[in-house]
Amino acid sequence: MKKTERIGMVRRVVDDLERKKAEALAAGEKNVRAAQAKLDELEAYRGSYVRDFTRRAESGMSGAGAREYQVFLSRLDEALRQQTQILAQARLQRSTELESWRTAARRATAVGNLATQWQA
Repeated sequence: MKKTERIGMVRRVVDDLERKKAEALAAGEKNVRAAQAKLDELEAYRGSYVRDFTRRAESGMSGAGAREYQVFLSRLDEALRQQTQILAQARLQRSTELESWRTAARRATAVGNLATQWQA
C-alpha cells in the first residue's frame, strides 16, 4: 500500500470521528435547548400559579385551600430545582462535547493538511 493510500485511509477515519463528535455536539445542544424550554415552561407555570393563588387569597379562601396551594407550590419549587440541575448537567455535557469536537476537528485538519502535502 502506498503512503498516499495509507494517509487517505487515516484521513477518512479521522474525518469520520470528527463527524461523529459533531453529531454528539448537536445532540448535546438539542438537550440543552430542551432542558431550557422545560425550565422556562415550569417558571411560567409557577408564575401563573402564584398569581392565581394571590387572586384567590385576596378574595378569600379556606385554610385547607391555602395549604393545598402551598404544598403544590413547594412541589413546583422542587421541580424547578431539579430542572435547573438537569439544565446545568446538559450544559456541562455540551461543553465536554464541544471540546471533544474541537480536538477532533483540529486533528482532522492536521491530517488533511498532511495528506495534501504528501499528495503534492
